[in-house]
Amino acid sequence: MEKKEVLEQEKKLQANIKKFYIWVLVGSFFFINSIFLLYYRHFELSFSDIALIQVVVLIAILVLEVPSGAFADLAGRKWSIVLGDSLMLAGIMIFAVGSSLPVFLLAAVVYGSGGAFISGSRQAIIYDTFKKLKRKKDYLKFRSREAAIFSAVGVFTSYFGPHLYSLNVRYPYYAGAVFTVFSVLTGMSFFEPPFRKKRFSIKNHYIQMKESLISIMRHSRLLWLILFSIVSIFAIAAFHHLTHQPYITNNLGYSVRQMGIILAVVAVVQTFSSLLVSKVEKVLTEKWSLLLIILAQAVCFGLLGYFVHKYIVFVFVLIFPIWIFQELVVENYMHHHIKSRQRATVFSISSLFYSVILIILLPIFGQVIDVKGIPFLYLLMAGIVLALGLFMFFLRYNKQIWKSLD
Repeated sequence: MEKKEVLEQEKKLQANIKKFYIWVLVGSFFFINSIFLLYYRHFELSFSDIALIQVVVLIAILVLEVPSGAFADLAGRKWSIVLGDSLMLAGIMIFAVGSSLPVFLLAAVVYGSGGAFISGSRQAIIYDTFKKLKRKKDYLKFRSREAAIFSAVGVFTSYFGPHLYSLNVRYPYYAGAVFTVFSVLTGMSFFEPPFRKKRFSIKNHYIQMKESLISIMRHSRLLWLILFSIVSIFAIAAFHHLTHQPYITNNLGYSVRQMGIILAVVAVVQTFSSLLVSKVEKVLTEKWSLLLIILAQAVCFGLLGYFVHKYIVFVFVLIFPIWIFQELVVENYMHHHIKSRQRATVFSISSLFYSVILIILLPIFGQVIDVKGIPFLYLLMAGIVLALGLFMFFLRYNKQIWKSLD
């Protein structure tokens, strides 16, 4: 490659980072996040019904997760992202006009399919951008800033989402659809970092998935990180998909508009905590960062389940920076063990494992809430996270056991 071409490519890669910030900014205007559980409850859906909708989203992701990741690695991550955003836009519009469980289930299929095409591709294209620029060490900082942007915009959307909902329950979905259109247009401007692509075919598609899965199974540290990521995120996922909004309004007794203020505060906390992730991780190092993720979750969910009082909302707020820290830190550790040509596929396989676990757990948790209530579920999750998390931690950091597994 000539020097002029190298400089031109570097210029495009530098621009890619700015474009991704814009894509994140536009996509952060997602007013739906602060009201979607209340939206379902408005149409008299039970928690079991809500769990079913979430499960259908996950099944759609599960079916397309690995094929979409392989497609991105073979045909291009940029167009995988554009297709994903387009499908999510269609799903949002179906949710916006729906009022019954069957329509919401259809929307869930379309929306989940879009999520599958974005999952893995977004991490892969930006990580390879930094890699080509020889700035891999800056990736975690970028992800922290990305999360900070999402959280900063979340201050606005968390506050106004419930206000729009109070005016008309469908307004947050209409607003979300408008900004998703801009996400599609921004994605179309991305530059695909050069990587070795195989000619697209069903055979190569299958081989790409097979090779990536074998690579995971043979790489004990990567496999452990994938399993740990599931153990350390399932409770937060259930918290997000099923409980956090009804817990504020029904259990703690806040109004919908007061909930908007609380979620805006959450977004402020997320913004500042996101900017500190790389610094905190650097001080703690891998071992203690992972232990903190487990212990902090167990303590917070235990307190939320035991002390059901308005003032416990301060503990409620802490769940969100823990979520940000878990997501960014574990993802960064995983990147260190993945080849560029398999990056999107490996992350898709990781998401596949995650989806399978949630497909199993969410209906169970929905039934638990319908019978025993949200506080009981929080106590249950605190115990499970603590037990499984410490077990995983013991496996990884007991040298004698790890040596026998490695």
